[in-house]
Order: sequence, then structure tokens, then C-alpha cells
Amino acid sequence: MKKVAVIMGSDSDLPVVGKAIDKLGDFGVPVEVHVMSAHRTPEAAAAFSASAADKGFGVIITPVPQDKSGGFHKNPSPGILKVLLSILNHKTS
Repeated sequence: MKKVAVIMGSDSDLPVVGKAIDKLGDFGVPVEVHVMSAHRTPEAAAAFSASAADKGFGVIITPVPQDKSGGFHKNPSPGILKVLLSILNHKTS
């Protein structure tokens, strides 16, 4: 079974994505959680995303924060977009 990576820009996203992590665990899906920012640590995010498929990941979940107007950013972290995996954006409020 492919693994799921949950990539958060900071650990403050954990209360929201924690629900998804718990649900995946309920279904027996292997999950790894990583804190890295494509904005603050772009090299780390790019390196992770470039090797994700080779490390057995099939999906990357990234939270999408609200912008200042109350809407949501439309794109996930740019470093994560370098992979050819399914990317699920979980909107945070």
C-alpha cells in the first residue's frame, strides 16, 4: 500500500490535519507527517517532493490557509507541486 505524506508549513496546522491523519489511521493507511515550508525552507520541501514517489508515497496532503480576505489560497506550496503525485488540499479555517 502506498503511503500518505501530510506536509504542514508549521505545527500549528496539526489540529486541523490531525483529523485526516486519524481517519487514515482508522483505515490502516500508512501516514507520515512532516513540517516544512516551501516558503521558509524551499530546498527541504523540494527535496522531499522530488523523492516522495521513490519512498513509497502515493498522495501528499497539504493544508491551504486562509488569506487576509477570508478566502483560501488556490495553490498548495510550490515546492510540493514538483511531484507527480495526487495532491489533496485540505482547507483550513
